[in-house]
Amino acid sequence: MDPVFCIDKLEVLSPDNILVRAHTSPAAIAELIEKKPVELVIEVLSHCKDSSASSIELENLLEKVIGENKFKKWWSATKKLLSKDPRIACPSKKTEPYFLREVPMLPEQEILEEFYLNKHPLKKIHLAEKLYQLASSISEIANDLPQILEELTVAIREAHQLKQAERLYGCWVRNDLARHLHIDVETLNPTSRSLILETEDLSALAEELPPAYHKRFLDLLSRVYTEDWQRVCINLLKNSSGKFTNECVNFLMER
Repeated sequence: MDPVFCIDKLEVLSPDNILVRAHTSPAAIAELIEKKPVELVIEVLSHCKDSSASSIELENLLEKVIGENKFKKWWSATKKLLSKDPRIACPSKKTEPYFLREVPMLPEQEILEEFYLNKHPLKKIHLAEKLYQLASSISEIANDLPQILEELTVAIREAHQLKQAERLYGCWVRNDLARHLHIDVETLNPTSRSLILETEDLSALAEELPPAYHKRFLDLLSRVYTEDWQRVCINLLKNSSGKFTNECVNFLMER
């Protein structure tokens, strides 16, 4: 191609561009790749417009620096580190950008912010569960628990798109928050009991529950069906599979 036609097509990279530095300072960049991957990402973002880059832009650039063969494994491990670093905001969706924060934000603050901004009820339940697990050790979250409880209660009650198992799971997370705040869970609607009584197929419900809640589910049934709980649990056992089968057997043997 004639040099005249190249002028408008070529992009002149600055000396501090990561692609240039990969050639001019290969040892320094190699050390960042191997020992300080988060610092490498920060280095890249700091030279982007508004200290921000889309997932695709960032991945394409880093892949050129690291190499196609090594990049996938490296990026998978690095993303986990990025999510824990208060200096970087990681996207919750592929269409959102990575960007450097002007003021670093701790992971728990990020979860709290996402809880308030998120409108999807199931995601809100998952975030509320994380916040509850952190509340006993982090005062900032403890102070927000009443507001978290109120928003979660509304989400469970009004979100008709949730499956019955998702509502029950959300109800349990809400109940844990309420008990932590010394609130009577029977005053909150829906109650776990009401959700069980309006469920036609308990086996289908059990299959959709998170495994960590299987035992809690069986314990709830024994309190709802006080006179008939053995028959209910045995029927569930007959139609069960996987981890829930073991949980049913253990539950019945313990009692």
